[in-house]
Amino acid sequence: MKKPATITLLISLAVLIIIWVIGLRFPTHLYSTGDLHKDHQGIKNCRQCHIPFKGANSSLCMTSDCHTFDRLSHLANKPLADLHISYIDKDCLDCHTEHQGMTGKITKSFDHKILAIRILDECAACHIADYQKFHPNRYNTDCKLCHISTTGWKIISFNHNTILGKMSCISCHPLPSDNKHQQYAETCETCHVTDDWRKTHFNHDALISTQTCVECHKKPEDDLHKTISEDCKTCHLTKKWKPAIFDHDKYFPLAGDHYVSCNTCHQNSNYKQYTCLNCHEHNTPHIRHEHEEHGIYDYGACLRCHQMSINGKIYGNPQAEGFDDEGEDGDED
Repeated sequence: MKKPATITLLISLAVLIIIWVIGLRFPTHLYSTGDLHKDHQGIKNCRQCHIPFKGANSSLCMTSDCHTFDRLSHLANKPLADLHISYIDKDCLDCHTEHQGMTGKITKSFDHKILAIRILDECAACHIADYQKFHPNRYNTDCKLCHISTTGWKIISFNHNTILGKMSCISCHPLPSDNKHQQYAETCETCHVTDDWRKTHFNHDALISTQTCVECHKKPEDDLHKTISEDCKTCHLTKKWKPAIFDHDKYFPLAGDHYVSCNTCHQNSNYKQYTCLNCHEHNTPHIRHEHEEHGIYDYGACLRCHQMSINGKIYGNPQAEGFDDEGEDGDED
């Protein structure tokens, strides 16, 4: 039983020795999480930055081969030089990292409250790459005009009054590519305000008379609107989309007992048809016989054949027998 255990121990020891030798010969490939930055490609030995079993150490950054005080003080970027000299006694790893690839970012987020005001005002000294990427040749480098927080780059606030009349909106904001915005290029203030882009106001009177609503507004797809033309102003106003101003009196007044929900008369959202039978019961044998003997089996749409007067106005078939405004048969037969 001892022989197999000895063999296993020897194999394990051999594997560890092989890994150790490979680590000595190719440390980057075995231990590194990624390539060094292009500016650190001259580093060939891990111990130039790392202490065995302790990891990277800031004290090694300041050696004669790397970031000495003299070299830092002669950086071409003066604000950046001042920053590093002011914090020469700090831990480099508070702000820096490595092994992010040859073009990776070797700075990391840190609490900007530790910075002196004179340095804090020089954002571009450190963030010049970000500035050139997102604002190439567009704004000055006084970042705090828009970026009001050092904890989140996207937290912005900008006083547009400083540039009103001097710049057009699309010099900063790209014009949307939809047809609606293409018609009003460079006149964003017609609809938008600067304090909140989503608050819009638009003077529809400025539109040419041949334009239709659906050129800008998508037509609703419900059953009611499917039966209506694209002449939205028949029911809607431009100043207030709701409530609609549909004139139902043109067809039948919704007054008194007739002030009911749409589906009371228009079943299953079918606005091309209506029925009176959900309120007016006409299912007696006499009524059914009266209609069926004339071949009328769908007699729910009473005004198709009959007429009635409401408030002096005639509704229904003008050639047919009438009902009074209380719904009683006007024929005494």
